Amino acid sequence: MGWTWREKIRDAEDLSRLVFITTENQMLPLTYTYKLETLNFIVKDKPEVVDAQIRDSLRTVMERTVRNADQKKKFVAKIGSRTKSIDVDQIFYFQALEGHKLALVG
Repeated sequence: MGWTWREKIRDAEDLSRLVFITTENQMLPLTYTYKLETLNFIVKDKPEVVDAQIRDSLRTVMERTVRNADQKKKFVAKIGSRTKSIDVDQIFYFQALEGHKLALVG
């Protein structure tokens, strides 16, 4: 059936949004079997509904992309009982130290 290419997309682009457009609604459970985390599963039974669902899916992706673009990526580390959060943009590199420790240089 060719589900391996879908898995490859998911593996390569973990945050990608997948929308399936198909005539076979019985395939929906396979999206869970393969852990694909699809945004939408559209069955091509009524053209006017398909068009609306595609547009709605694209709108959802755009809204989420814009919303997430404003969020800075954080590196979160737990040190003892404390949790430290640092902007990824502020990190230059990590240095391996003795005793299975890391130094964050930023």
